[in-house]
Amino acid sequence: MTSVEITETPVSVTVVAALYRWSWTRQDDRFTITDDHDRTIAAAPAQPGVLVHAEGHELGQWRPGRLSDVEVQGSQIRMTYREVNGTGTVITRWSMHDDFIVLHPPRYSDPAGVPVMAVSWFPLSDESAAPGLMADFIVQPGSTESPAIGPVLPTRMTRLDMTSWLGRGSNDDNTPSAQQWGLPMYYFGGYSLTGKPAARSAFTTQVSDSFCCGLTAVPTGDLLLTYHGGHVSPVLRLYGDRWKVATPSGEPADLGTSFLFAFGTDYREAIRSYYSALVRTGAVTPAAPSDRLRERLAMSQFNTWGAQMAEGHEIAKFHQEALESIYDDVRAARMQPGMFGIDDKWEGQYGLLEHDTERFPRFEEFLDRVRGDGHLIGLWAAFLRCDQPEALGLTTDDMLSGPTGEPVVRTNIDGDQYYLFDVSIPLVRDVLRERARQFVRRYRPALVKFDFGYELPSMRYAAPREESWGGEQLLPRALELVIGAMREVDPDVVVMYYMLSPLLLDWVDQHSMDDLWVNVGEYDLEVNRRLFFSSLLTELGVPSYGSGGYDWLKIRDIWFDTVAAGPIGSLGAFHGDQQDSFPTPLDFARYRGLSRLVRRRLPARVVPLTARLHPGSDTARSSSWARLENDMPTVVALRATYTGGEITPAHYASLVETDADVVVASLTDAGIPDSDHLGIVHCGSGTLRLTRTVPGGAAHVTIHTAAGSDETHDAVTDEDGTVTISLRQYDGETPIDWVECVFSTVSAEAHR
Repeated sequence: MTSVEITETPVSVTVVAALYRWSWTRQDDRFTITDDHDRTIAAAPAQPGVLVHAEGHELGQWRPGRLSDVEVQGSQIRMTYREVNGTGTVITRWSMHDDFIVLHPPRYSDPAGVPVMAVSWFPLSDESAAPGLMADFIVQPGSTESPAIGPVLPTRMTRLDMTSWLGRGSNDDNTPSAQQWGLPMYYFGGYSLTGKPAARSAFTTQVSDSFCCGLTAVPTGDLLLTYHGGHVSPVLRLYGDRWKVATPSGEPADLGTSFLFAFGTDYREAIRSYYSALVRTGAVTPAAPSDRLRERLAMSQFNTWGAQMAEGHEIAKFHQEALESIYDDVRAARMQPGMFGIDDKWEGQYGLLEHDTERFPRFEEFLDRVRGDGHLIGLWAAFLRCDQPEALGLTTDDMLSGPTGEPVVRTNIDGDQYYLFDVSIPLVRDVLRERARQFVRRYRPALVKFDFGYELPSMRYAAPREESWGGEQLLPRALELVIGAMREVDPDVVVMYYMLSPLLLDWVDQHSMDDLWVNVGEYDLEVNRRLFFSSLLTELGVPSYGSGGYDWLKIRDIWFDTVAAGPIGSLGAFHGDQQDSFPTPLDFARYRGLSRLVRRRLPARVVPLTARLHPGSDTARSSSWARLENDMPTVVALRATYTGGEITPAHYASLVETDADVVVASLTDAGIPDSDHLGIVHCGSGTLRLTRTVPGGAAHVTIHTAAGSDETHDAVTDEDGTVTISLRQYDGETPIDWVECVFSTVSAEAHR
């Protein structure tokens, strides 16, 4: 049931809903979205651009049509444009709901049958379909892989001329910026100012609410966001001159899928509202991991890739001795990861999913040794790569191919070439399904890193034999095939991938923030920013994994930021890395201690406590975090601030106060105020104060170290329930891993 009010006149349509106001005028065919304080959020042209094939134009041309009809039927607004590209017709439909809007895909028909090259939403009315949506600030997490361009862009000032991926990404196309970690994202957002940027209250009461505009389903085609002249437009590239799927036959056809507009008081809340709307409309179903899967998802990890690279053992230079040496370093450091992950290239050939028996003659014995030491195994794989099709009973005809039928060829960093499976071919599907099953049966990985989905080719260059599986569709179709087969053998195998979109929830269990190498020197800052967005997925049952980058300089900060959202990890090298840095015993102590505080319960809500929202080099970050389960705080990570040489204590409500950097976590199902068992990890020395819900009782504190020199004492407990714990980093010369606090309930009178 919707309670929106729609008012129609001959020259305008106005929609008033709980969280937004949408208004459209016939004169300029533009819509404006304002918030409930009448502040403009965004504005754009309403007519979509349908670009059709034209000689000499890579992405085609568009001749805008004339608006012929506007109809309001219940809560839906329907607009018809005729004479589009001369003889075509476009119908758009807006469905209005209390707290979100659905813009259905444009329905296009043209008796001329000219191939459609692309669809552009909200374009300016010119033949190039230049971007036309205007908001003072556009929000796009991971607009590039580098931190040089942040996720919050002031459009009026930057006037960027850039094309960026919203979809899966593809590293064969040099037109869009290079991306990876958040793809596919399938959304963007923004907000505006109502006055001048330097005016009083400009960034307080004069900031509008934010919008998030995202897909409701995965489309065929390449999904991008284009920036030009201070405006943006999402674009779906179809290349109908090469692929029949985008060649209209004269019958009306939907181009792409629906976009959903959601709203929030800031852009993180708007993204959260978009996720929520997808769930409420049935577009996605939150993950519901089993107990065994949740246990695996919370395990700390170590991955070999950083050590491989630092020691010159990447790709085909990786071998048994190198692998065992890395593992011996992990053991000597007493890191005790739950998962030991083996990266590229343990395989003999891409596609076979079997180890190289020459380079790894004792591979399976090694896996048994690791398991015998109490660790689970993680394995990296680029499941869609194939070195030699004939080794699988296939040919190059079974690989992804270009418009003229030639197979797509890719080159690895060591210069070796490989193909990509065409997962739409039945024989390929049978082969891949059986290979995936055998892989899990033989090697028994508890975690699989599904990598290089972002190398699936652009529609400009290639498509599968079943063309409706092209572009964005390739990734979920491949995930469904490969992950589905692996889960037939082990339903609880953890699948890790890069993504921010809930549309892949059925197949991805854990978000990875790798690869961070272009952020050298500020790995900690970039992980914090990536967590600012990826931690929203925790509310849908998908935790974020923080690997730590390729040096040890700020690794403790990375783990500190990660622990509220998911497990910590490491790619570290032990004998010198890209910054010639080395781990310290205190680093290993932090790793062991924080590993104990990672929560298993899902879903959960991760809240940035000191959110920095507005554009700048420090935007989309938070120095402190809280994790809420059933609205109760179960993890609080607080950083004290240092100003003018003095420490300003950090607070979480009235429950936690500290003048050090501290993570406090409940070790039971209860929230921190009610739990009788807490874990504490701190960086630096200082004081921690905890306020209990029920006054009275004794607090027994145990300090744990790797040396086993545990020390137990009673903390100072006030009558009002406040517990004061003194924190220090070392027990003598031994770093402290973590502090355990157990409460025993006694009467207040006995306590006194």
